[in-house]
Amino acid sequence: MVQTKPWRALNLFEKLVEKGQGYQEAIKVATRLIRGDPQGTVHLFEKLVEKGQGYQEAIEAAKDLMQTDYYWEAVNLFKKLIKKGQGYQEAIEAAKDLMQTDYSWIALQLFEKLIEKGQGYQEAIEAAKDLIQTNPWEAADLFVILVEKGQGYQEAIEAAKDLIQRDPTRAVQLFMKLLDKGQGYREVLSFIHSDPAIGAQLSLHIVYSLSLQVIPLYLFVQVQKYINNKVQRRFFP
Repeated sequence: MVQTKPWRALNLFEKLVEKGQGYQEAIKVATRLIRGDPQGTVHLFEKLVEKGQGYQEAIEAAKDLMQTDYYWEAVNLFKKLIKKGQGYQEAIEAAKDLMQTDYSWIALQLFEKLIEKGQGYQEAIEAAKDLIQTNPWEAADLFVILVEKGQGYQEAIEAAKDLIQRDPTRAVQLFMKLLDKGQGYREVLSFIHSDPAIGAQLSLHIVYSLSLQVIPLYLFVQVQKYINNKVQRRFFP
């Protein structure tokens, strides 16, 4: 009896699943081959998940891959599951585990998908706080995503304050997101008075934020005074 190579079997079942056929058989094959051909098996599980099939088996497969070096494949499978509203808690645990490795950038992608679904807020906040000293750019990116969802305001403010000297560009980016949500304006006002370079960048955004009616009028007045003083010093030294 001629044995079919695993990749050929996986490709065949992918075609069947695309046609809405052979779901149970495909699940059995994917479950059996997950360690033998992780990449091909993940592709098959992704097809199944897209069809609303094999959720639990796909979750177990992703968890199994997290015990190997195939983190990327595991995260891709979790992303598909999250899109279908499945495997939230398991994905959160996977993201937390990845934060303890050199693959924190992969964990951020997973957290982003979870946050889009309204999941894992607190875990993402803690992850961003842990990253602020080692990977401030990644921490800032994660805080931006959280702030956009209305989460982690105070932690994001503290992160922006911490970043202001080490990575001003990221700090300003984060402060701008906070201002859009009507947050962090007192801290911004303090920096405007203490650091002219940063103040110049933030002042323009504050004027924009006022147009969205998300910051107090008194802050706009303070910023306008700052801008006027800058103009006077420039043209009338």
